[in-house]
Amino acid sequence: DRYITQHIVAGMGQLKRLNMVDEKAFPDFDNVLKKAISYLDGEMESDYRKSTDTTAAFKFVNADYLPLHYLYGRSYTKIVNERTVFQRAMAAYLQKIVKNWKTMDPFQQGQAALVLHRNGNKAEALKVISLLKDRAQYHEETGMYWPANRAGWRWYQNPVETQSLLIEAFTEIAGDTLAVAEMKIWLLKHKQTNHWKTTKATAAACYALLGNSTELLSETLMPVVTLGNKSLTEIGVSPTINEAGTGYQKFNLNASVLQPEMGEITISNPNSSVALASVHWQYLEQLD
Repeated sequence: DRYITQHIVAGMGQLKRLNMVDEKAFPDFDNVLKKAISYLDGEMESDYRKSTDTTAAFKFVNADYLPLHYLYGRSYTKIVNERTVFQRAMAAYLQKIVKNWKTMDPFQQGQAALVLHRNGNKAEALKVISLLKDRAQYHEETGMYWPANRAGWRWYQNPVETQSLLIEAFTEIAGDTLAVAEMKIWLLKHKQTNHWKTTKATAAACYALLGNSTELLSETLMPVVTLGNKSLTEIGVSPTINEAGTGYQKFNLNASVLQPEMGEITISNPNSSVALASVHWQYLEQLD
């Protein structure tokens, strides 16, 4: 199947980009990838031939999701195809991306920007990122997101996958660390109140959160929390062991130690990654 092969190629490309492929353990990895690329190149060439045949009822669609997804997955590799028909097909589709990316949805625009960037058209890729940034919305609690990024029934209509793809694009193309941090807040807040629904979405989110130079999981410094003008240690809270991977910690304070001024809580995060925190007031009432 063409789509699932493209999805697998993109996943294999991401693993190679992260240097997570053990060539000794998986000696046939590159062979499998080359065969998959060869098959997909053939499908692209077939599309192009049909589009140039004036007697065929086929249109080389300006913003078709499937060939754009193919170019995105292929862009992770450096496999060369010197066939003339392939070179013409690539040039034709890259030209159509430049012509039509302004009318694409955020998912397509993210893929288009990465495809253009990885194929040498860095200036046009930056224009895509600039438009995406202009169309984004910002919120203090939910971060940076796109109202047009809505769920649907099609494979390219998953908000978590779209947000993850855009994080990758902003990181790789613009190096916009502030925007990326805001976009990650949306992703994490979405996980806090919902779930990522599919294995594809979960894998995409993990790649977006971990697939850059910031070693998210290695940052173990605890946030500094003060209640009023007192630290947790001064109040008498003993440190607890962090949950592996997430760094999650929970502290309980009894009513006997609480003072009115402790209602003002300050949290300082010494890490470069995003941290989430919440405070709950819990009480018990005697029932008749």
